[in-house]
Amino acid sequence: MMKLWGTYEDTMMKLWGTYEDTMMKLWGTYEDTSMKLWGTYEDTMMKLWGTYEDTMMKLWGTYEDTMMKLWGTYEDTSMKLWGTYEDAMMKLWGTY
Repeated sequence: MMKLWGTYEDTMMKLWGTYEDTMMKLWGTYEDTSMKLWGTYEDTMMKLWGTYEDTMMKLWGTYEDTMMKLWGTYEDTSMKLWGTYEDAMMKLWGTY
């Protein structure tokens, strides 16, 4: 009985050790994979967000530049037209 019991315990210990080793390897692989996937996800999100922010800043800069140019052109044109109008009125008034 002792021999059988010893054999039974040895077998159980070996099987349990194998089970624990397998579980630890599987868990380690799972954690490694999860960390790699999460790291890749975070890197991708950061790159996409950075690209989005860069694009928005470039578009906003272009928008502001365009508005400033258009406004400058508008003011220049208005001033020239007003000057021409005043000159014409002064000439007409002087003639009148």
